[in-house]
Amino acid sequence: MALYIVNQPTNKTSALIDCLTIANASDAVLLIEDGVLAIDQDLPLLISASAHIYVLQEDIIKKNTLKINTHNSFQVIDYAGFVGLCEKNNPISSWF
Repeated sequence: MALYIVNQPTNKTSALIDCLTIANASDAVLLIEDGVLAIDQDLPLLISASAHIYVLQEDIIKKNTLKINTHNSFQVIDYAGFVGLCEKNNPISSWF
């Protein structure tokens, strides 16, 4: 089980698309920083992903991304949850 950390939406880089292309059903994708904007900009792409999608709560608040509250395909986690994902998954790759 791999953890992929993505910090940009698709309008800035292809990292999210590239990441979701290789991620499988046992993998986790964590959206952080500007990556949480993908919830607003790339919702169909995220919904169709086979990997588990996690979103960092603190960045949702900073970016004022509200669609997360209306969709149950994502799991919102805090920094403790972020650490838990890092402990649980190997390898860990950052996509920027």
